[in-house]
Amino acid sequence: MRGNIVLPTGEAASDLSLQVCGINLCLPYNASQSGALNVSPKQPMVRPALKYGDGFDFAELAVPLSEPKQDLGQLIALPLPPLAQGAKFPKSGAVTSGDLTLLLASNVSVEHDTLTYHD
Repeated sequence: MRGNIVLPTGEAASDLSLQVCGINLCLPYNASQSGALNVSPKQPMVRPALKYGDGFDFAELAVPLSEPKQDLGQLIALPLPPLAQGAKFPKSGAVTSGDLTLLLASNVSVEHDTLTYHD
């Protein structure tokens, strides 16, 4: 598959982490310095998708793959704000971080994966 990954500004998302994953296998890759991707996994995959972004510096997104030599065109990598700019979750009520406001009802709970997100 091939494509090009850019930032919202139009600049290349150079060396961005990406993976080609199925429900049976996941292979790591990186975009080139120019944001180009050109990968051809040799192993067969069940329900393959291209995952890009690391979930820390960039939102982790996925594109289902329908054929091995698929042209994905231009994909946009979404930068996440630094952890220091985040907001702590309250027990209930609203929490705002950047342009996003999340309203938590008093009867819900929020959990995070401590193996992936330490803070």
